[in-house]
Amino acid sequence: MERTTAYLLASFTIILSTSPKASAQGAHVQPTQYTITDSILVGRVLTAFYAIDDVRHQLYGAGAFVVNARTKRVTPLEDSLSGGGFGIASDLGRGLIRNGVVFDLSSGRVVTRLPVLGDRVVYDRLTRRAFVIDDTIAVVDMTKPAAIAHIPTVGNLGAAASDGSGHLYVVVSGKPGFVLEIDTRQLAIINTFSVPDEYPKGLAVDGPHRRLFVACYNRLTVLDADDGRTVATIATPGLTPESGFDPALKLLFQPGGQGNGLTIVHEDTPNEYSVFQTLNDPRLTSTRVIVDTTTHSIYIPHRMADSSFAFLVLNPVSTGGTSRSRSGAMR
Repeated sequence: MERTTAYLLASFTIILSTSPKASAQGAHVQPTQYTITDSILVGRVLTAFYAIDDVRHQLYGAGAFVVNARTKRVTPLEDSLSGGGFGIASDLGRGLIRNGVVFDLSSGRVVTRLPVLGDRVVYDRLTRRAFVIDDTIAVVDMTKPAAIAHIPTVGNLGAAASDGSGHLYVVVSGKPGFVLEIDTRQLAIINTFSVPDEYPKGLAVDGPHRRLFVACYNRLTVLDADDGRTVATIATPGLTPESGFDPALKLLFQPGGQGNGLTIVHEDTPNEYSVFQTLNDPRLTSTRVIVDTTTHSIYIPHRMADSSFAFLVLNPVSTGGTSRSRSGAMR
C-alpha cells in the first residue's frame, strides 16, 4: 500500500506541473481511478456499522473480530458479544463498542465496561469524547474512560460524523429529514438543518471546506455545514447508509447496493461536484464503505455465496490520462 500511495502522490506532481493551462485556472489534484485489487476473508460472522483505525490499519465491524488490513490477520476481540458499532480513538489507543465495552486497540482486551448502549459510535478527536447514538446520545470521555452525559434528541437517528473542530452532525431520517448539529464541548444541539429529500440515511463531512454530504435515495445532497443551505445535488443510484470521504483526494464514495455498484464523486470546488467514476462489479452489492485516509485504500463489505464474509479491497491505479470530464457536475 505504501508503494501505491507513493506512486499516486508522484502522479499528482506530474499532472500539476505539466499542465500550465489547468494551473492558471486553479487546478485541483486529480486522483487516479479505483479498482478491486484484493479481498480479505473473515468467515461466517454477523456484521454491522464498520469502522477503521487508520493508524494501525485495522478494520472493525466484522462481528467480534478485528482485521489487520495489511497482514490480513483476523483476531478475536476479548468481548465475544461485539457485533458492530465502534468508535475508534486512535490517538488514545482505545476503542468503544456500542454495548459499552472499552477495549485496547493493540491487544483487543477489555479495559472497562460502561453503562451505555446504542446502535453506532462516533469519536470526536478534538474533545476526546465518543458519542453512542440511539434514541438519545450517550457521551463517553475516552481519556478516563467514563460515561459523562446524555444528549436528548427526537426522531429516527441515523448516520453521524464529526468535523474535527468541535461539531458532531447526526442525520435524522424522516419525511422530511434533517441534520442535527451538536457542539461536542457544550454537549448541546445548536442547529437543525433541513434536508430537501425524504428519509436521508448516510453522512460524510468535509471539515476544512465546511460541507456535509447527505446520502438520500438516488442522489447525494451537499449542505453548508455552517448555515445548512443546499449547495449541490448529484445523482447517485441507490441509497448509502454509510458513505466515506477522502479529504486529501477530495473523493466521496457512495456504494448503492445490489445492482448499483459504487459511485465516486469528486469535489471540484466546495460548490461544484462531478461523478468521477462508476464501478459496476457484481461483487459490489453493499451499501457501506470504509475509507483509510492515510493509504487511500477503501474497503467494501462483501457477503459471498456460501454466506462467508469478506472485505473487498479497492485501490487507486493509474489510468495514464491527465484530464477528467466534469459533465456530471451539478450546481
